[in-house]
Order: sequence, then structure tokens, then C-alpha cells
Amino acid sequence: MDYNQSLSVKRNLILYEYFVVFILIWYAGKATLFVVSIESWEYITGLMLPIISVLILAILKGVQFNYKFWLLILGFTLYFIASTVKFGELHPRFYLINIMKISIVYIVISALRFKMFKIYEEILYVLCIVGLTFWLIQNIIPDVFIELLRNFEFSRQPEPKANVDFNMIIYTVNNFEVAPDHIIELGSIKIFRNPGFAWEPGAFATYINIAIFFNLIRNKFRLKNNKHFWVFLIALASTFSTTGYSILILLALFYVYNQNLVKKVWLVPIIVLTGMLLFTLPFMTNKITKEPTFTTDQMIYYSAKYKNAYSPQRIQSLQIDIIDFLNHPLIGYGGHDEVKWTKQLGAQIATVSGIGKIMAQFGIVGIIFFIISLWKSSKQIITLYNIKGTIFPFLLILLISVSYSVLNTIFMFIWLLHFSSFLKTEVLRRYTAYTILKKIESPESHLLK
Repeated sequence: MDYNQSLSVKRNLILYEYFVVFILIWYAGKATLFVVSIESWEYITGLMLPIISVLILAILKGVQFNYKFWLLILGFTLYFIASTVKFGELHPRFYLINIMKISIVYIVISALRFKMFKIYEEILYVLCIVGLTFWLIQNIIPDVFIELLRNFEFSRQPEPKANVDFNMIIYTVNNFEVAPDHIIELGSIKIFRNPGFAWEPGAFATYINIAIFFNLIRNKFRLKNNKHFWVFLIALASTFSTTGYSILILLALFYVYNQNLVKKVWLVPIIVLTGMLLFTLPFMTNKITKEPTFTTDQMIYYSAKYKNAYSPQRIQSLQIDIIDFLNHPLIGYGGHDEVKWTKQLGAQIATVSGIGKIMAQFGIVGIIFFIISLWKSSKQIITLYNIKGTIFPFLLILLISVSYSVLNTIFMFIWLLHFSSFLKTEVLRRYTAYTILKKIESPESHLLK
């Protein structure tokens, strides 16, 4: 193979790596029935696209499965057997979905290594520019622009429609009749919140925060001439997301923690004041203090009587999940949704608390595994990038888990990171490169010339 052919093969491989990560980001958006098929299995093409794409990546990159991966698979298999024995019913799809997610995450981490962070950041940068452009036009000429975009709708929505009116892969238009809170009222001005490619603005904000996190650690917290960071910040602002703004404050503290003492002294008061101002914004205050439309008892009653489906807010969801956790404390209800206490009362209640879901679905076993795995991965990220603050990646995922499922592959890339074998190799490579560089730059090196 000559040089030009080799260069072409390498370029095509890089493009394919970006394609695979884009597929996973698109699926994380959960904005159409096609991408949700990875769990619902409604569309076979929607199910198989990420699986086949990742398998091809594994072959191209020669991914090998280490002993930690097989221990994880074994551990989950034993958990599944115990859950099946306890409830006396088999749920193979629950098993296969989780095995599939674990395998996808492991393969992509092992194949791309920390390049995954760079690729994710660059794709989110483009999606943020697209999202901001469409969002601005939508706010200027909403009716005309929405009807124009409708011509490019991809896949379809469930009936009846929920948060999403339609999605065109790179941008979502929300269903404002079902989700009126996706419009912000600032006095007499009404502003559409920016959902980007995701099913809602809050989810988009969370994915932006992950990109900001990757950007900060990859650039050693350098903000000057960092165009990605500033685009992310503007896109995050356009979401008007309580969760997104809260996580940004955590990332700001992470930034300050890695500065020198002088910067810490004058930055901390600014961040504290900014945080206080953010939480006084009307949409932030309303989101925090707003009482739920129905009490849990009322919601269960109306759902059971009129066959309505409900999705309670974060705190209410956590309270519902805690009851399921207390009913099945050791291993949770696993894939046996029919034993959830709301389900047994005939109600269709979909909780949204990520940490609550882990507690309820996987019990003490699951929550211990999640916490230990997250802490180990946080330590390795901090060590590899030679920065400070193991607690911050840990808190980042925990804060996300208040509102969103951490069994999303994008979040799993962080908290399952330590299972891949590439980390020791990467640390050794960076240490060797650093040692060689120090020797080249040392005064004594000039004497050797």
C-alpha cells in the first residue's frame, strides 16, 4: 500500500469514528421513535444501526475484551438470574438491552480512547451552531419557519404526541401544547427554549455541559481563544434549563478549583454572586418552587381511572422511586416493571429521576456499583489529564442523575471509563512523551548537540 492509499484509509477511518459517535449522540437525543427503538425495538433498522456501526468499529480498531469487561457481563448476568428467580418471570429484552449498552460503551471507549472526548466535543460544537441558528430564526419568524422545517421531519412521533412535535435529526421543534413550559415569558416577550437535537431543552443543556466538561479538561481550563467553550456557553444559555444552569455553576467551581490562589480569591465571589442571580431568574424560581399539578395519589387515581400516562417532576419522581426501592431494597425490580407499586395500582407513571431509577430498578447492589464505578472513573480522568478535583466529574454525573437517566450511553462513557484497559497504556504513553519533552527542553540537552 503506497503513501496516498494509506493516507486515504486513515482519513476514512477517522470519518467513520466521527460517524459512530454522531450516531450515539443522535440516539441520546431520543427525539423520534426511530432512535428510541434501541430500547423499544419498534423499528429493526433503528435497533440495528448503532449495533452494527459499533461492531464494525470494533473490527476496524481490533478491540479486545479484557477480564474486567467479562466480569461486568458475568456480574450483570448473575444479577439478572437472581432477579428472574425472585420474581419468577423472565425478561430477556431487559437483559439484552443492558448488555448491548455495556458492550457499545466498552467498544467505543477501547477503540477511540480519550479521542472520544475530542470527537464528542467537536460534534456538539457543530450541533450547537446549527441549534442556535435554527433557534434564532424560530424566535424571529416562528410560524413560517416551523412549517418549513416540518417538511424535513425524520421518522415519526408516538401517538398521542408528547414533548416533541417533530424532529429533523439535527433539530427538534417541541409540542408547545403539551409542554407550554418550553416557552419562556420575560414580561411581554415570549422566547422559545432551544432543544437542539434532543427531545427537550433540558436534555440538550446536559449534553452541552458534558461538552464543556470535556473542553475544560482537554484545554487545561484555558478560555482565551477557546471558541468551542463560548459557543457552548451561548447555546446553554438559550436552553433556559434549570438543570443546565445548575451544572454550569458546578463546572465554574471546577474551573476555579484548578486556578492559582490569586484567581481563586477574586473568582469565587463572582461565581457565588452569579449563581445567586441565576437562581433568582423567574423560570429558575418557578421550576424550583412550583407545586406539582397533581399529588402522587391524584396522579395515580386519574391514570388508573382514565388510562392517562403521567411523567411527574424530579422530586415527585424520586419519591415514587424511593417507595419502589423500599419494596425491593436489595436488587430492585430489575426488568419487572409490572411489580412497580404504581403499576400494581393500574397507573401509568414514568418517573424521570436518574438516581431514583437506579435505586428502584437495581436496589442497593446497583447503587453501590454505580457509585464505586463513577468514583474510579473520575479518579482516572483527573489523573490522566493531570488536573485537580476528583470530586467534580463525580458530582457532574450525580447532578445529572437527579433529572436524567445515567443509563444513557453518553453518560456511561464517563462512569464506565475505568473498565477499559487503555488507561494504563495511555498514562504510560503520556508519561514517556512528557519525559522525552523535558529532556529536549532541559539546558543540559544543548550540551549534547
